Amino acid sequence: MAHFLPPRDIHEQGLPKERAAVQVEVRRGRGKSATLTTMPGVHIVPAGTRMTLLPEWVEVVNSKGAKIEATGRFYVTVESLDPYHLLVDLF
Repeated sequence: MAHFLPPRDIHEQGLPKERAAVQVEVRRGRGKSATLTTMPGVHIVPAGTRMTLLPEWVEVVNSKGAKIEATGRFYVTVESLDPYHLLVDLF
């Protein structure tokens, strides 16, 4: 399955250093919309992992549906299998 982001919204870059991340499940909406729902647990993403900036049109929510705002900017893995990805908050 292709990445949930359209190719024009993917601007890959390697993660500069190891970071903590949460796993998210993608739920696609109508048209150009998607919601990422966080899942329990913390993961370590190694340096060099291919990530892309999460566009502002993608919403991130917790398991109860409450919106989560980034401290800095959210980045999501590029080479994960939909509907699961890892999400990092870089600031």
